[in-house]
Amino acid sequence: MPMLDRGLVRRCLRERNYARLFAEVLGWDHPGAADAAHAVDFDGNTYTLLTVAQKRGVQALLYDQAPMPDSRVRRGIERKLTRSAYQHIVIFAPKGGDRQIWQWSSRQQGQPVRTREKDYTDDDTHGEALIQSLEHVSFTLEEEGQLTHMDVVGRMLPIADAAPVTKRFYDRFKVERDA
Repeated sequence: MPMLDRGLVRRCLRERNYARLFAEVLGWDHPGAADAAHAVDFDGNTYTLLTVAQKRGVQALLYDQAPMPDSRVRRGIERKLTRSAYQHIVIFAPKGGDRQIWQWSSRQQGQPVRTREKDYTDDDTHGEALIQSLEHVSFTLEEEGQLTHMDVVGRMLPIADAAPVTKRFYDRFKVERDA
């Protein structure tokens, strides 16, 4: 995994310039015309997600309409979205808001889908948890020639699977520290 320019990542996040973040910083490709937008119907509402980048068939999608959907709706959107974009990252970042929720899903044969979210706010001066996740899905030019769809999906797995392990670590750390 390449080291990211954390200052540039933070600037792209603050400016909500996801196309630049994915193309210039993470090494993703611009989306094709066929992947430009996905309309998802859930609970009587239509949610339109725009593809900001893609890498070997894995799409990075943006939902930027207000208000921010609650967690139940975000999970519903994610489930319905798999019909048109099976492997994906979804960024929920309503215009005019100061909050972004990045959603990753892990799909492994014979196992239930695991969905994890990373919360980022515009006043988050570090955003380190999100940046560390983004490092997993960054690619170099040297990797480009042999990179496959499964390589990209494989890089996403630790992001979706790490949250419970990290939570257990910090819960145990807190118990030890408070003892």
